[in-house]
Amino acid sequence: MKKIIVLFCMLMAIMSVGCTRSNESVIEVPKENSTETAESKEESASQSTEEIDTVEAEKAVEFVALDGDEMTNPFEISTTEVSNQQYVDFLNEAYGKDVYVFDKEKNHIYTKDGYSMIDLNGSRVVKDHNNDGVYALDEMENPLNRCFIEFDENSQMFRVVDPMTVDWNQYFDTEKYPGVVDSIDDWAELNDNKTGFYGNGDTDKLMPTLEEVKNWPANFIRYYGAKEFADFYGYDLPTRDQWVYAARGGEDFPYATSDGTDATTSSWIGGSMPGDIHKGHVQVVTSLEANPYGIYHLGGNVWEWTKEWADYTAPEAGAKGFGTITKFWIDDEMRDPKIDESGPDSTENQYKKSLIGGSFNYFSATMAVTLVEDAIGPAMNLNSEGVWEHGAYIHAGNDHFGFRVVKNK
Repeated sequence: MKKIIVLFCMLMAIMSVGCTRSNESVIEVPKENSTETAESKEESASQSTEEIDTVEAEKAVEFVALDGDEMTNPFEISTTEVSNQQYVDFLNEAYGKDVYVFDKEKNHIYTKDGYSMIDLNGSRVVKDHNNDGVYALDEMENPLNRCFIEFDENSQMFRVVDPMTVDWNQYFDTEKYPGVVDSIDDWAELNDNKTGFYGNGDTDKLMPTLEEVKNWPANFIRYYGAKEFADFYGYDLPTRDQWVYAARGGEDFPYATSDGTDATTSSWIGGSMPGDIHKGHVQVVTSLEANPYGIYHLGGNVWEWTKEWADYTAPEAGAKGFGTITKFWIDDEMRDPKIDESGPDSTENQYKKSLIGGSFNYFSATMAVTLVEDAIGPAMNLNSEGVWEHGAYIHAGNDHFGFRVVKNK
């Protein structure tokens, strides 16, 4: 239907009549050898490019309509996570429109009132995962887990980074990244010999292409990076109830996957149990099968932000676990105090925002949406309905944080 509308609009524009859609500017395409008057040409030429609004994004983001249930009214949800290219399109369309602030020195994007949206410097986690005081080779994560969005000074526009143009050796510089003990030869996708680690979605051991990366989910997205995208196009972030309804696939799926199982063939997930360090990265937003509603990768790939605030209690000192969420609530006007990540500020006066669905480097239980007997893996964060409860602070955003959007009817 959208294609028919767009073609109709183009035809009408060629006839110098123009076409309007709700909430969209008039975009006129002059007909070749047209007998337009000088006045009409001047009027068309003077039209500001800043008036072109959401038509391209609306074509790019595809939605499926769902009926809802006693917990949710009818709504539409995007069939995929928002991709790198879609986020780049947003940044370029909103650039110079007083939507956000781009700090070129920090290479970081903020809301107008100073909340972090995305850190374009984002790179892989280098961590002593088992806290034994030693950085080991098997604890290293894939260098491809970086932010693939950059600002191009020549064009003065944002763009998706081509992996073939990246100097991957920089990620093994111990002065820049203390704790690194691997080398480029340890990563099959980065060296000519195709030796070393690779993820379950990367068995070809080839460097991802630019086209692939354009269609990876945008990552390193903070909560307000997701919300500003949604607000700009008149969308919304899903509620947990909406997300869970979509994830159950109309069949009460136990897991938010294409077939309701936690198999690695139906989701990009790290494994059944926590502890293993995943050697892969995010994958194309349509790379596996869709669920019965036609929605891709609700479980796995990237954690997805939802609207809810989360009241979080951390685990006791020395205890293992993720802490607990005591309640979720929605308040679109609430703003937590900003955190200076390079300063002494703490998170003691901060609430978290809900994340849902798990990611490529997490484990099956994080994708759970329906309570089942003999569920695999830890269950400490499952609520009474079997939905995994999780959250993150609004200034947090790493290689496995992304989002999708909804349209409320």
